[in-house]
Amino acid sequence: MNRVQKLCALPIATLLLQSCGKKINSEASDGAGVFRPGITNLDINLESTIDRNTSRFSDEEVNPRLGLSKIPDSINVTEGNAGNFYSKLFFNVETNGDYEFYCLYRGGSALPNPSQSSQLIEFEKGLKYSFVSCFDQDNRDIGIELEDLENYTTPIDDNKKVKLVLVGGHPDLRTKANVNLRVEIK
Repeated sequence: MNRVQKLCALPIATLLLQSCGKKINSEASDGAGVFRPGITNLDINLESTIDRNTSRFSDEEVNPRLGLSKIPDSINVTEGNAGNFYSKLFFNVETNGDYEFYCLYRGGSALPNPSQSSQLIEFEKGLKYSFVSCFDQDNRDIGIELEDLENYTTPIDDNKKVKLVLVGGHPDLRTKANVNLRVEIK
């Protein structure tokens, strides 16, 4: 290494050493601005549709890789109406009948098929499915309450999926819903 190369290498090495451990506000920070190597946030949008007129059901699942996910407090209806029917969000799905647990959500309306013209308040309540509770494969409540959701994260196992299923919706309308999950990938 000649003298010029040595002189250039010293400032670069000093700059690299000085920048280690500094606060960085980025997607790879822990929320307090502290850089945590190897962490990436992945936003996932899952969509599901139920159409009683054509007997078509469309459920979406995704494998976000190994990470941690918050459980959402609601699932938004983007078309139709949830009425007072249910949807389920499954975690760590291996096959259709093999999963770790699911969370149950209920449409906000008191009516199964509120009319947009004559029952507007009930129709608007049915524009989302709200969190009820979470259950294991044997349908036993696993004790996650609505007030726990803000601080609760669940691990998503490698090679397993998260799946959204609409169990029911307004019987006269095609119902489509989606949920956004933020998964912290390690």
